[in-house]
Formats: sequence, C-alpha cells, structure tokens
Amino acid sequence: MHGNPVSLLLPLEIEGHEILSEPFYYEIKCLSNADYTTLSALQGQMLCCEIGDDKKSFPSRFIHGVITRIQYSDGNCEQNICTLTLQPELTGLGLGKKTRLWSGVTVSDIVCNILQQHLLNRPEIRLYNDPPLMDYKIQYKESDLDFINRILFDAGIYYFFIHNKDSHFMVLADDPIAHPDAYPKILTYLPSENISQPGYIKEWSATSVLKCSNVSLTGYNECNASEITINTGSKDTRTNTNNYSYEDIIPDGNRKRIKEVAETIIASHDSDRQTWQGETCSWWLSCGERFTLVDRKNEKKEYRITSLFLRVASNYASSVGDSICKFQAADNKTTLTYQHELGKPVISGILLARVVGPESEDIFADEFGRVKIRFLWGDDTLSGTDKTSCWVRVSQPWTGAGFGSQFIPRVGSEVLVSFIQGDPDFPVIIGSVYNGNNKPLFSLPKNNSKSGFITRSVNNGRIGEGHQLIFDDKKDNEKTTLSSSGDFYLSVKKDMVSDINNSMSLIVAAGRTSEIKKGNDNLIIKQGDLQNEVTGNVNIKVTNGNYSLNVSGGSGSLVSDKKLTLESMQSIQLKVGTSEIR
Repeated sequence: MHGNPVSLLLPLEIEGHEILSEPFYYEIKCLSNADYTTLSALQGQMLCCEIGDDKKSFPSRFIHGVITRIQYSDGNCEQNICTLTLQPELTGLGLGKKTRLWSGVTVSDIVCNILQQHLLNRPEIRLYNDPPLMDYKIQYKESDLDFINRILFDAGIYYFFIHNKDSHFMVLADDPIAHPDAYPKILTYLPSENISQPGYIKEWSATSVLKCSNVSLTGYNECNASEITINTGSKDTRTNTNNYSYEDIIPDGNRKRIKEVAETIIASHDSDRQTWQGETCSWWLSCGERFTLVDRKNEKKEYRITSLFLRVASNYASSVGDSICKFQAADNKTTLTYQHELGKPVISGILLARVVGPESEDIFADEFGRVKIRFLWGDDTLSGTDKTSCWVRVSQPWTGAGFGSQFIPRVGSEVLVSFIQGDPDFPVIIGSVYNGNNKPLFSLPKNNSKSGFITRSVNNGRIGEGHQLIFDDKKDNEKTTLSSSGDFYLSVKKDMVSDINNSMSLIVAAGRTSEIKKGNDNLIIKQGDLQNEVTGNVNIKVTNGNYSLNVSGGSGSLVSDKKLTLESMQSIQLKVGTSEIR
C-alpha cells in the first residue's frame, strides 16, 4: 500500500466493485496494532492499494481513493482487525444538497466547475461529440454528485476512473475510442476448473434481455405553437422486439434536443440489451478498459468492461495469495449510455423569483411576452442579470390571436414560478406578489375596500405617472376611478349609452371639440335650467338651414351692454300679438 497510513496497516484482503458512471467502492481488511482513536484519524486521507505478483510477471493494479469509512474490531491478540472503505473523492459530492442554476455552458463545463469548487482533480475530457450548449439548467435540491450523474446521462456521456500510485481521476467519455486498453489486452477463454492463472478467462457467458425497441417523444414548440414528435428505433434487428415502444411527452420544444433525448433513451436500452459475463484471475483489469477475447475457436473479439467485482487476498492472509475478478462487458462497438437511477427531480410546488433585465429597462420582454428571471436562491457568482436566465413564459388571464389580456411583469417584480410537468428546466410565471419593497397599491388595512389597477410610466416613471382603474367598495360610498396621466381614447363603433341617476360634472382645462358627422344633437332638460357662461365670444353658425328660438310659457330677453346688431340679407320681421314691423 501507498500513502501516509501505510505504517499503521497490514493489508489482508481487498474486495469491491466498479461500475461505469458510478463511484467505485472497495473495502480493505487490515491488521493494525493502532487503537481506534489513531485509526479514526485516517478518515478522509488518501490511500493506494497496489495489487501484483511477487515475480512481476504481470502489471500491478492500483486502487487509489479516499478513506470514507473505518470499521474497527478490538480482537484478543496484539493486532486488531480494521476495515477501510476506499472511494473516489467524487463520493464526497453526494453528501450535500444544493439548489442553483447554470446557463450558457456545456455539460463538461459544469462538471469541471463543480469539481474545481471542491478542489478536486479536473476530469480528463475524452468526448468525440460536441457536448450541447445549455441555455438553462437548474440543479434543484440535488447533491452535486446526483446532478452530475443526471446531466451526463442527458448528454449521452458516462465516466470511469483511472488509478495510479499517487492519484485517481475521472474520465468523461462518449465513444469506444475514449477507452484505454487493458494490459495485457488479450485474454484467452479456457473453460477448465483447474485454470486459475492470470491472463485466462475460466467462465464466459452471454445474456440477452428484452428491451423497448422504439422511442417516441412528443414536445411542444411555444414559438411556433406546434407539436413535435420524434421517433427513433433500436439498432437491434430482431423483429420480435419491435412491438415494445417507449412513448412519452416532454416539455421541450427544440427538435434537435428532443431527438438527442430520444437517442439517449434508446441507447440506454441498447447498452443492456446484450451483455457478457466473465470470471478470471486477472487482477489488473479495470472498469472502462478494452480487452480482446480469444475464444475456443481461436477467434478474436473486442469488448469493454462495464462493471466488475474484484477480490484479492494478500499472501499474508493466504500462503499463495489468490484473486478473483468477475466482470460484465459490452461489445466494443456498442454506444454505452447509463441512466441515472434517481432521474430528474420534480418540482411539485411554486418557487419565488425576481424579474431581471438591463439596468436601463423597466420592461424587458421578447416578442412572445416572455421575461427573464432570477430565483431568490440563485448563486450570485453565476446569476443575477438578464443573461443568466432563459426566456420564461408569463401566464395571462386570457390569451388569443390578437385578443386577450397583456400584463408584462416589470424588472424587479417578485413573481411566482411553476414548472411544466414539474421539470426544473421549464419554468412558467403564474403570478406576482407584493413584498416589503413593492408594497400593495393601497395602504392597508385602512383602504381594504379598494381594488383595481395602477400602472406607472416606464423608464424612471414616478408615483402618479401612469393610469388607474380603481374600485372602492365602501358601503354607501362606492366609487370607480379611471384616470390617465396622458391621453385618453374612447372608440365606440355603434351606439353609446350613459345612464346617470344623479349629477354629472365635466371639467376641461384646455378646449373641447364635438363633431357630429351625421344626425342630430338633442339636449332635453325635463326639469331644470340651461345655463351657458362664456368668457369670450359666442358664435353660432347655421348652414343651409333655419335657426329658431322658442320660449313657451315665459318671456325672453336679449341684452347687450354695447352695440346690438340684427342683420339679414332679405328682411327682418318683429311681431307682437297681431302687430308686426317689417
């Protein structure tokens, strides 16, 4: 063994397993004369176990990791038995839980960023397909490890580990070329009970499992308001599997992404559709390595190890020292994809967010009325501007083609965010709420009888600048207020009726113009006076018609402080009773 704890430990046996896209797990049984307090201090330290033969006929196998668990048994002899659990540093990323968002980065960028935050070794990137650039990705109440596993699967990427004497590191892969060769690479299948020599496989079998052969995914493109259905099939040519189909709906509307998801799902089924199992004494094999099998017909075929179980006893525990390696392999030509068991988290409730945008804008929306948001729990180092959010749809009370309602939440507004199908990556704003900075329109509880709408002029608008529609439901003092700090336009294509049961006042600060294009203007006062007071001139012009003033049951007067002129182009007639003057 190698590392600081070596002087305290005498290894007896190592046993554990490795699986693609999972942290490895090994237990090392040791003898030690140290007490529990001394041994417990080893937790969190690095340790490497080297496996090899005394003659150095075959290469050594290194298993390097961090001690995550120590089991101590106080025996009756001078030395006690302890069991150390060895796992990758990556395992520590599964201990916590975080909620944050990522935008404008690739999957590999996220993995590198997270590992860097935890001061872990940068993964080796062996990707032969360009990882997709993600506009928006939410990590919701997930450990960093679960989040990494999930987004890698979504991108069709898996990982394995490479060990050496001093370290171990993670390898991101998506193609058979990314896998290293085992050394020695050639293993010969020799089914014999007496064969227990390295370099030979003594048991070899194949397993075929019935899987779905077709995947159909339906998404919805909100910009085109159209459904998108993608169908993809397995590369398995056996017709007896064609009746099994995987059908689902997803909230995504990007045809390329839907196709990638469908291909990833079918690839995950194909990965387990046919596998091979082997048993050997070749301790140097590691998960993720390629080897060439020479079968009984002396034919060669290349495989990749997808999982293995390894148990090796030291020559101290056994006079000979033995090893057993049971592994599962896949055809090296198969595209490997391994689904994360937990899957994507579902957000069943509502989250709070704040609308964001450029500092110069009060309203920041695209052509579809979508806005950008920042969740209140967002990481300040990664979010907080209009560039850190996808465009988020806004629910309206009523929508239609050229009709409905339109209220765009303004920058700084606190909004309620739900998620389509509970998917963290597809938020939708369903409402907005007041808070300590943005208080209710009317001071409460004093004005609890009031409700309505108050807008504010954009770009540095002040209180009172905008429009108001206010309803006051106070008993016996009910009132509706409609006001505008700018212009007011009322357009009616047919009739308009106003029925006022009390008085009406009209105050115009500048001027008034009334135009009747066709028809009459009738003013009927059934009871009361008509008073017109003018400071200035009064001009009444009648064109191609008559003008008459009739006073019934009363007298009439025409008074002028100065000159009074009556002029007619034909004649003037004054008549009193039966007398008249022409």
